[in-house]
Amino acid sequence: MSKSKKIILLLLFLFLIFQCGKGDSKRPNFEMYDTRELIGTWQIVPSYNERILFEKNDKSFLIRGNDKMQIYALEDVRGLRLQYRLEDDSPFAYFLFTEKTKNIWGGILENKIIRIVKEEQTPESILE
Repeated sequence: MSKSKKIILLLLFLFLIFQCGKGDSKRPNFEMYDTRELIGTWQIVPSYNERILFEKNDKSFLIRGNDKMQIYALEDVRGLRLQYRLEDDSPFAYFLFTEKTKNIWGGILENKIIRIVKEEQTPESILE
């Protein structure tokens, strides 16, 4: 086999690998990850008045001061991407599953290394 055919086969192989991985990256919220751990409000650190809210109905919000903006949480094999719109090409935040503990999750938000810390919630009734 000639050298040019080997290069073409290698490029085709790499293209197929990346295309197969890309198809799964735009799935809706949390299909593979147990979302019950995420539901709630997460404080962005370092930040004074920014939070991320994950709700039970797979809706997510970025809260900055008094502004509450819906965002989209998309999961891939390695982590969770947060996007302002579904059609965005790149996320504004990314969190690796390997960096998550029960109440702290390290990641990148708008090109800054941050962590989010889950806020403690008190049950509204004794039945919760």
